[in-house]
Amino acid sequence: LRMLGRFEAAVENDARLSARQPFSPDAQFQLGDALLAAGRHEEAARAFGRALKLSPANARFLLHHGFALAQSERFDEAQASLDRAAALAPEQVAACRRSIFGERDDAPP
Repeated sequence: LRMLGRFEAAVENDARLSARQPFSPDAQFQLGDALLAAGRHEEAARAFGRALKLSPANARFLLHHGFALAQSERFDEAQASLDRAAALAPEQVAACRRSIFGERDDAPP
């Protein structure tokens, strides 16, 4: 649905999935991703936070959580989430930074 630009329909669908699977970190992440795409940043941060409670060492979840927090202008919390992601998976974070900012591999952090 997101690929079709139907963001609110994707949120509704993923909300039903996450309600049926409240202990699935992937279901919570998927809801967060749909909320983020719909521009509902605060709600996305909460969904990613639930995913992180279920899978706290998941760098991908931390990256998305940090992005949602930054979009919500919660910059200190966003930085903490991104720092945790970088500590867990520095290569994944570096690749993400390159895709967002076009940074070179030899650019300072």
